[in-house]
Amino acid sequence: MGKMKKEQLKKKKAFSFLLILLLCIILVFAPNTKALELVISNNGTGSVSEVSVQTQNAITVEQVNEGEVDNNVSTSSNTGENLLSANTGSNVTVTTGDSHQDINIENSLNQLLMDSNCCSSEKEANISGNGNDSTNTINLSQSDRETFSLVQTAIINNSIEGVANTGDNTANSNTSGDVSIQTGDISVAGQIINGPVNTANVYLKGSTGWSAKISQNGDGSTNTILSQFNNDTEIYTRSLAEIENFVVWNLNTGRNLANSNTSGELNIKTGDISLEFFIRNLANIARVEIDCCGIFNPGDDDEQNGGDFDGEEGLPVGGGEENQRGESGDGSVSESQSSGSILPSAAATEAGGPGIVGLSDTSSGAAQTLFFWVGLLMIAFGGRMVVNEIFPHLPKGKK
Repeated sequence: MGKMKKEQLKKKKAFSFLLILLLCIILVFAPNTKALELVISNNGTGSVSEVSVQTQNAITVEQVNEGEVDNNVSTSSNTGENLLSANTGSNVTVTTGDSHQDINIENSLNQLLMDSNCCSSEKEANISGNGNDSTNTINLSQSDRETFSLVQTAIINNSIEGVANTGDNTANSNTSGDVSIQTGDISVAGQIINGPVNTANVYLKGSTGWSAKISQNGDGSTNTILSQFNNDTEIYTRSLAEIENFVVWNLNTGRNLANSNTSGELNIKTGDISLEFFIRNLANIARVEIDCCGIFNPGDDDEQNGGDFDGEEGLPVGGGEENQRGESGDGSVSESQSSGSILPSAAATEAGGPGIVGLSDTSSGAAQTLFFWVGLLMIAFGGRMVVNEIFPHLPKGKK
């Protein structure tokens, strides 16, 4: 019984090693990965191949800003209202000091900055290397819809009330000497700045289009790439600003009284009044910029197609020439005589990915070579372990 258990244990270990070998083989011959690549290639004579892709992207952004500000300022300064009356000897003099006030109010609210960079890696549709009299079709349909709703409301109330007085001085019924009243100056300066209020700066970048390539197909082959692109971007902006500014000042250096004085000279000199006030309202400013990524074309190397092409929906007809076609959503057709290599995948460095061989980059030649040799080493090592487990009594070097 113990011997049978040992044999069963060995078989289980051998089975586990076989599973490991199978995984290694799958790793070696694993297919390449790309961001999104449609390829019809290397099909036999008279084959019929068709690929249909429909993608839809929808982005909805709603932004609501509300701001309400109330500023109430009340000031009062007084160096006047002095009383000198019924003095019987010497001179009578009233001199008041100056009054100076500086008030500033600044409101800034509801500012929006939106930067949307939705450009994905380029996508490729490729028909190449198919046999004679084959029929190959790729149908592309891409619909992108972006909706942005921006609503901003601002209510601002500014109220300033001020009183400054150096007057209302009284010098009555003085019986001797000179009577003199001199009031001080009043200076008021200030500003109310509202803004920027309700500003929006929106920068949008659309999704990347497709690159379509038809090249190196056999004689008499019929190759068609049908494309339909719908890009719909809707931006709604609504800005409401209600701004009220109230500025009320009561400034006085006068209303001085000097009555019933019986002797001497009478002199009254009132001070100056200076009022400088600045009000600025800057509101409801929006800037919207939309930058389409466009449809990318392949490189510059010429490639030949051996047969005729389907002329349906604007595709050029004729053999022995490079034919490329990209059709936009409005029915227009763009043609180019250039061709070239397959566009980089999203994992490649050129497309913004890290480009690490064996991790993000699994489609380049370097990655394929790495997978191949690593897989062979694992297969050799695993095979040796399986043989040792199944035939433990064989001498080394004769297994």
